Amino acid sequence: DPICEGGSFTLMEMGGEAISWTWSGPNNFNSTNQNPTLNNAQSVNEGTYLVEITDDNGCTNTADLDIQVDGMITILAEVSGEICEGEDLSLTETGGDAVSWQWSGPSGFSSTDQSPMVINASVGTYSVVVTNAVGCTAVDEIDGVVNPIPNVVAQLSSIGCENGSVDFMETGGEAISWAWTGP
Repeated sequence: DPICEGGSFTLMEMGGEAISWTWSGPNNFNSTNQNPTLNNAQSVNEGTYLVEITDDNGCTNTADLDIQVDGMITILAEVSGEICEGEDLSLTETGGDAVSWQWSGPSGFSSTDQSPMVINASVGTYSVVVTNAVGCTAVDEIDGVVNPIPNVVAQLSSIGCENGSVDFMETGGEAISWAWTGP
């Protein structure tokens, strides 16, 4: 199986007769361990690895294996923009390498859709784990900006007489524009 970039792999020799091992491979890899591990695999670690074993009679034999390192997954999580409390938030992942998605977020949000809609969204961080065709994963996070609904307090400042005027006031303190309607 391909190794995901950034992952690790262990080379194993299991013939059972060796008393010493000499491994060599790409990017000047060398080891005398029976089962050496290479961490944080990169594309320079891809290629053929050779092991030479020696038994207690001084006889040697060799074996090789090919290691494929799959590149990093391109991931791009996006959010539709700022919304107001009580509205729906649109999320999407458009990196292009994924074949499956696992979204999670505030208030127990979870989805396996590529572009889910968060109904009545909560403020917080939304994350997505994507998986490509060979099983490599990547994670991205975005913040969902959910603005609180402004306070509104409508008041009648004076009581008018028929055919007279009436003054209305809004005193919630958070508004920047007003649109009054009535009979």
